[in-house]
Amino acid sequence: MGYENATTYMEYTVPELRMRFPFSYGDTLFSYFTGKGEYCHRIALAVKGYTRIQADAVGDLKLPNFETVKKVLRVRTLRHYTETGKDSVEMTLDTYSWYASGIRYPVFESVKTTLSRKGDTKDSNGESMKDTTVFSTSFYYPPELQTSQVQTDSIPTEKETAVTAGAAAVFTEARLMPNPVVDNLYINYKLVRDAKVWFTVHSNIGIPLCQTSPENLGEGVHSTTVRMKGMIPGIYSLYVHVDDMVMRLNVIKQ
Repeated sequence: MGYENATTYMEYTVPELRMRFPFSYGDTLFSYFTGKGEYCHRIALAVKGYTRIQADAVGDLKLPNFETVKKVLRVRTLRHYTETGKDSVEMTLDTYSWYASGIRYPVFESVKTTLSRKGDTKDSNGESMKDTTVFSTSFYYPPELQTSQVQTDSIPTEKETAVTAGAAAVFTEARLMPNPVVDNLYINYKLVRDAKVWFTVHSNIGIPLCQTSPENLGEGVHSTTVRMKGMIPGIYSLYVHVDDMVMRLNVIKQ
């Protein structure tokens, strides 16, 4: 029916069909959607497009730890849409998801976001611009991790809660420079303990656009560079991943 986050409110006038249960090999869903909303309570937004979902493969999935998951269903979701606000952007989000029986979320997922260029769009040299892949990555969600996330233990004690208070308790003294950013965003921060850290940048409607490589870092001061060159001006969400925790910061792109 729509969505709402820190920067964007969107209400679909024609709802988007995302999934049906049960969904088996060979099944296909297709739907058009349109919506109206606001960006930062200032700029009117309009979106229209279509979503096509198909269960296009079934078989065994070999995992990075050399284990094999039997009878995995692959689902392809193609979402093509145009968003009009201060500017008009035409995008395609192409996602492949591999589902295992009894596991709610995909075991493996590949995502690619493409910016569509019309034939009359020219670059600074006067040449026609082609479609551009602005983001491409894959995610691995181990089945044992997904099942372990179900709360079956007793409520944590106050001491345990203090140790796992959240990413903000580990990731401290963050400085984003410059903000607003033009090309590269430089992130300086301090870790109060050893942790695995990486960053992702998402658009105002939640689409992932870029990701840094996860790093196992020690306690102390660190810095990371995130490339934002080529992204359209606006407010973006910078997600800070610290081990299995996450926090969000806002970044303005000029």
